[in-house]
Amino acid sequence: MNGLVSIIIPSYNGLPYLDEAINSALKQTYKNCEIIIIDDGSSDGTKSYIENNFKLKVRYYYQNNQGLASARNLGLKHAEGEFIQFLDSDDLLPPKKIENHCNFLNENKNIDVVYADCKTFVNNDKNRLYDWNRRHLYMNGNIFLKLIESSFLLPHMPLSKKNVLNSIGGYDTNLTSCIDYEFWLRVASVDTNFHFLDDDIYVLYRIRNNSLSSSSVEFAKNGLYSLKKFEKKIELLGTYEKKIYDKAVGNWIYKKGKCLHESGK
Repeated sequence: MNGLVSIIIPSYNGLPYLDEAINSALKQTYKNCEIIIIDDGSSDGTKSYIENNFKLKVRYYYQNNQGLASARNLGLKHAEGEFIQFLDSDDLLPPKKIENHCNFLNENKNIDVVYADCKTFVNNDKNRLYDWNRRHLYMNGNIFLKLIESSFLLPHMPLSKKNVLNSIGGYDTNLTSCIDYEFWLRVASVDTNFHFLDDDIYVLYRIRNNSLSSSSVEFAKNGLYSLKKFEKKIELLGTYEKKIYDKAVGNWIYKKGKCLHESGK
């Protein structure tokens, strides 16, 4: 029997993009899925929109605005599936993404997380797709050091075993940005077995003109905060690992300084 997949879609004032995200989940060729919408205190009519268009097709939960990390954690709390698929309200899944990944996990019981390639597009222009430009970082097995080196996992790229995600305690609600970098570092830090499935299937990541800039001072501070969590673990690993870690810390310090300089501070 094919395991249930929980597709978790958090949204904060996500209309009109939310419609496309939900439909990309509904169009999955793998049909044993539940779609969980977490409304993080939206004021744009999300609740009535869901009731009028998707009432019988999704499970809807509302919380007062607490941020993306909290919304994802609430989705994990309500998820009944064996596998977890995250999907932000402005991003898209290709129809065979979950089918291909579930088939792979069923055939390879030792794998905990399987992830796809990604392409980006700007605003609504899906006719122009751009490479995610992280493919050189993809690897199988223990990806902890590779993630220390550079973040390359977007939330909708992986399909994960729920028990693995639950074992690390969910997302860090102290963060307002860089939450995926910190989360997947913790997932990888417990010797989770990852696999990149090179099947010509790629998720779509929307770049919005008004979205949070990855060059912000706050983002850089949170990147440093995320790395500092693993300082003691790195010290136990060895000289080679320490060099990778120190270089990554230096890169985040540089990003922070560059942002401060550009903002006149």
